[in-house]
Order: sequence, then C-alpha cells, then structure tokens
Amino acid sequence: MTRMISRDDPRMARPVASGNYALLCIIVTMTIFIVLLFFEDTQQSALLQEGGALETATALIYLVAIALLLPAGADVWPFIVLLLAFCMREFDMDKLLFTEGLFKSRQYIGGGAPLVERLLSGALLLGLIITGILATMRSIRGLARRDSHFRGVTLCVGLGVVLAITSKMADGLGRKLAPFGVELPGWVDLLALTYEEVAEFGMAFSFTVAAFLFMRLRKRGAANSDVDEARG
Repeated sequence: MTRMISRDDPRMARPVASGNYALLCIIVTMTIFIVLLFFEDTQQSALLQEGGALETATALIYLVAIALLLPAGADVWPFIVLLLAFCMREFDMDKLLFTEGLFKSRQYIGGGAPLVERLLSGALLLGLIITGILATMRSIRGLARRDSHFRGVTLCVGLGVVLAITSKMADGLGRKLAPFGVELPGWVDLLALTYEEVAEFGMAFSFTVAAFLFMRLRKRGAANSDVDEARG
C-alpha cells in the first residue's frame, strides 16, 4: 500500500526554502554593516570596541545556538564544544586564561608565556582542532544520509565559515599591509574593523540559524518516524 507523507515531513518542504535561511543571514549581516556606516566614527568605534555592544551580542547569540543544540546531546557534542569555544573567545576568556591568548601565535612562539602554560594551551588548542575535525566528519556523513532539504543547514554553516575566513582577513588589515609599505587611511582601517566585527556577528547568527533549522528538521523527522512505526 502506498504510504501517505505528512505535510510536516521535511521531504514535503519547498526546495526554495533551503536557501531562504542563508539568504536571511546575508540580509541581516549586510543590514547591520550598512547601518553602522551611517554612524559617526566615535559612535562606530564605541560599538565595535572590545566588550562593545556588537561583540556582546555575538557572544549571546552563540549561547542561543548552544541552548538550541543541547537537547540533541551526544549526537552533536563536537558542535556544542566549538560553539562554546567561539563564545568564550568573544568574551575574551582565552586572553584572560593565558598570557597572550589561546588563539595567538605569540602564546606558542617566543618566551612571552611560561613553558607549562604553553603546553597547557597547546593541548587545549589541539583538542579544539580534533573536535573541529570530528564535527566536519560528522557533517559529511550526515549529509550523505539525509535528504536535500538539509541543504539549508549546510548553506548556513558554509556561510558562517566564509564569514569567519573573511573576518580574519580583515582583522588588523593595516598592520598586515604595513610590512609591504602600504599605509591605509584611517577610514579604511575603520571600515575593515567594521566588517570584521559584523562578519563575526554574521558567523554567529548563521550558526544559530543552522542549529535552529537542524533541530527543527530533526524533530520533524523523529515525529514522522514515530507515525510510520505506529502505522506499521
């Protein structure tokens, strides 16, 4: 007998919806970036500074993503650990716990930090790298098993990764170009800083939307499996 598919089944979702979530993330990120450009330089700098409104909002959004994924428990633990690390970085906890900062090369190269501290921070960083590899492997295996409507999750995560890479490129742009004899005007430095902070916000927002969509589809899939079992 042909089995009816529930309207709430992820397979019944419109294909176009997969890209709508990523598009939402792009629109939110671009809107914040454009709005900030209309602020006075002093106001803009105040919002973008360490511990400022935008950085705090980014950290809080990571906490929302973690809260969304917690019900999935062990199934998504690598992602929860990575999101927690990103959140701690936004709160500058990596700099509070270590002399130069967990993610700074100066922590491991040179004599700025004691040897024991360098070993401890190195072990922690290695653990995060291994967790990232595990998260990537789980994502690849999961995508191979799931239908095309999980593409929305993939697109949001991919967008977050792109924003992470480009924000890192914009970080300290003037300092990076100085050895090549390139001196950037102040407004370009501020523009790069604005993009860096907004991109980090967009990264957190994209990951949170991905977590929301993943849990939504996971819940629907579990509900439909229960219905299928009940029907025999």
